[in-house]
Order: sequence, then C-alpha cells, then structure tokens
Amino acid sequence: IKSLLFLIQSDVRDPNYLDERVEAFLERFRTRLVEMDAEEFDTNVQAVKKNFLEKNKNLGEESSKYWAVITDKSYVFRKWTIIGEEVGKITKDQVIA
Repeated sequence: IKSLLFLIQSDVRDPNYLDERVEAFLERFRTRLVEMDAEEFDTNVQAVKKNFLEKNKNLGEESSKYWAVITDKSYVFRKWTIIGEEVGKITKDQVIA
C-alpha cells in the first residue's frame, strides 16, 4: 500500500484529538491483524478481491469506471481487474510490515 488517507471533519473536536483517535484506531487495527489467523486473513483477502473483480451491475456503473480512467488520464481500463488480481496475492506479512 503506497498510502492510506483518512478524511475526517469535525465541528466539535480539534485536529489533535482527531489525530489521536486515528492513531489509536491504527494501533488497534494492527494488533487485530497480528492476532488474526491465516484462515480469517485469507477470507478477508478473498472478499476484497471478489469486490474488485465483481461484474458491473449496470451500464451506468460500467461507464462511470471508464470515464474515471479517462478523466485521470491513466487509460488503464483493466484497473479494477488488475487490482483484484494483485490483492489476491497479498500476504499477512506484507500487510503488517
């Protein structure tokens, strides 16, 4: 994973508090990953892979994906398929590292 973005806005809490909560979440999530057994991890990986490889539900969904690729000028029309295939190769050690 090259990067991870959390976009959080609050009218009630200050940025430092929000940052602390994000850091606490990341720490808990990492602990959960470390303690997760291989079968559960693989189940999660396969679910994410399935989402990326899922066929479009309608023409609007399909055209939106193509227009997004055209708009960002990457022209990688198989983007979701490529990501899905790569996600299937991810190991727990790679995620934790």
